[in-house]
Amino acid sequence: TGLLVLTQDGRIARQLVGDDSEVEKEYLVETSLPMPEGLAKSFVEGVRVGPILYRARQAERLSPRRLRVVLIEGKNREIRRVLEAFEIRVQSLARVRIGPVALGDLPSGGYRDLTAREIEALRGFPGTRGRDDGSRD
Repeated sequence: TGLLVLTQDGRIARQLVGDDSEVEKEYLVETSLPMPEGLAKSFVEGVRVGPILYRARQAERLSPRRLRVVLIEGKNREIRRVLEAFEIRVQSLARVRIGPVALGDLPSGGYRDLTAREIEALRGFPGTRGRDDGSRD
């Protein structure tokens, strides 16, 4: 659940979803079981699941069953796979921020327009710079 950014700007869209994205995506996670004390630190240092190394930019254990995670890569089901490696299931997972855009108190199913400041910040990420003539890729 959580934040989605809808855009017609192809450069911004590719940057937000690309595997090599530098855009931070922040998640709040609730788990089915208590997490080990060192799980957040391990996630930041890197957790190998099969041939894939998963690494969070930031991870913080908020309580025994709650975790805040900031990712910059677009790997599919990354948080779920890391927690499953510790034999822990995700009970709920919510994206609360994408780059400069925060969910805030927007209700489920709600929407709002991006602010000019948010759009400008999104355009400033690597890979999104270029013509600003209104053309679409």
